[in-house]
Amino acid sequence: MTESTMPKPIELPPDFPVAWDHPDEAHRFWERETMHMPGQSTMLDAELMRRWCDGGFNAACEDFSMPVRNTYKRVNSYVYQSILPVSFDPAVLEALGHEAQERLGATFGRQIELWESERLPEIREMLDRWRAFDLEGAPDDELIDHLHDTYAWSERAWHVHFLTVFPVIVSMSLFADFYAEVLGGDDPYSAFRLLQGQRMEGYRSSSKPASWATWAYAYSATSASV
Repeated sequence: MTESTMPKPIELPPDFPVAWDHPDEAHRFWERETMHMPGQSTMLDAELMRRWCDGGFNAACEDFSMPVRNTYKRVNSYVYQSILPVSFDPAVLEALGHEAQERLGATFGRQIELWESERLPEIREMLDRWRAFDLEGAPDDELIDHLHDTYAWSERAWHVHFLTVFPVIVSMSLFADFYAEVLGGDDPYSAFRLLQGQRMEGYRSSSKPASWATWAYAYSATSASV
């Protein structure tokens, strides 16, 4: 790269100083994390969200062999995130991408099964153990142990959260691509409106007939093209 094409950090305004933990952080792309932390956060808020969202996100990425990892950082009372690839080697990223497709794809048709048989029971068990603890009667040493248990349970709960939502997000995107390819249209949200009201418990929804109509049309169109 020539000097003119080299990436350069955005100059920081004088009223928004940033103390980087490592010089490399200044060259990363950072964005406000407004989904889980839309407003200002205390240091405790940011630390808990780092454990939950950042940790859970990265653990699920590793489980699905997704080629990215997230980093949280609290700057001037706001939480930012930076998502980077785990490698800059195209061959490594391609191999991880294929593996991620296989691992994610294996869950698409099993989301309800996995939720009802594994993930929901695990969440309920953690909640039952947490609620059963005697906060008022426990001595200090047991309270400290319970606090550490609470940290571990909550981190695992967020790990389960991302194990659940990653396949959902990808499958919704694939559905939108399929809808656009088969039916077309200028409304980018029309595909997702067919999914409104869908529920984990058996997919009971008033939008189900619309979904059936879409799949029937797609099947007939595909058959005609063949």
